[in-house]
Amino acid sequence: MKITRALTTWLGALLLIGTAGAESTNSVAPGTTEKTKTCFQCNGKAETKCSAPSCLNGQADCPAPCIKLNKGVWSKQPNRPDPNETMQLITVGGKRAYVSSHHPGVIYVRKADGSLEMQTCTVCNGSTKVACAVCKGKGVVVCPICAGKKVVPESWTAFDNPQMKSRPSHFKLKNGTGLVGRKVMSVGSRVTIRTGKGDVKVEAADIVEEEKQPGQK
Repeated sequence: MKITRALTTWLGALLLIGTAGAESTNSVAPGTTEKTKTCFQCNGKAETKCSAPSCLNGQADCPAPCIKLNKGVWSKQPNRPDPNETMQLITVGGKRAYVSSHHPGVIYVRKADGSLEMQTCTVCNGSTKVACAVCKGKGVVVCPICAGKKVVPESWTAFDNPQMKSRPSHFKLKNGTGLVGRKVMSVGSRVTIRTGKGDVKVEAADIVEEEKQPGQK
């Protein structure tokens, strides 16, 4: 009898633990009475790929003026020993000179006698890359939608949520229909409203109200 009761208690505890874990995605958003869902931006991972324009897997171009193969105009010059070598014309201290694609990550300095000297870039140590200032070299950042919480209120969508810089308007039509979208075209009496599910054409006269969201111009 004692063994049976102990087993029953143990199984009951496991059931409670499993139930608690299953309800995690249906919890209530902090400060609201609204249920949550997995964040649509990061898929519940709390992080998203760094969106900084210069970031590539956490690395960005060195800000110093060192030679970079993805900057400037490179072209092949005649009578070079290596057929794969390209050259670029640069100006250093008022002096113009061709530099080789064999020397990325170096800075050319003009000496007192007018000649140019190659020096390894001290910012990137000759790699031409540095850690992205936004993601600190990680390649990912905290999800801007859920702020790393992995979940968002159930009503939020990729098309309309409070984290957007420019939110769509809420339109009310004469027939009682509500639309969430942006006016993208107006031809004569017809207005095209772009919604999350596609474009909708309506008569301008049928729009009873256009409610702009907070922060919307």
